[in-house]
Amino acid sequence: MFQGDHRNAAIGLTLLRVTAGLILLQAGYAKVFIQGFGGTIQQFKMMGVFLAQVTGPFVAALELVGGAALVLGIWPRYLGGAFSIQFVVATYVKVVLLRTGWEAARIDLLLVAAGVVLLTQGGGAFGLGELLKKGS
Repeated sequence: MFQGDHRNAAIGLTLLRVTAGLILLQAGYAKVFIQGFGGTIQQFKMMGVFLAQVTGPFVAALELVGGAALVLGIWPRYLGGAFSIQFVVATYVKVVLLRTGWEAARIDLLLVAAGVVLLTQGGGAFGLGELLKKGS
């Protein structure tokens, strides 16, 4: 194994974490501040999502707060798990319930993969969570 491999892996994980976090932060911002919780609930109802009154605001807040936390490098493993579950459900909704096909779910599938990588590998070495661990 080359000596720089661990550093390269940390840089790659950091890039994945920050990119996924920015995508999720933007999606959450739109759901919370542009559509609003009411609009998000209506959208979830139209898609046939179970308990849209609960899941709509929950997903919006998770994307907004969780996306920001990923960008900062806080709780990448926990959030990776949460987002993996969220985007497996989103893929199911698009492909099975809405019958839009795999084309409509391609970003969702990438976010499932990103979430699994973050869950299993962590978020890299350049995050606030890592700095806090080193400080204790």
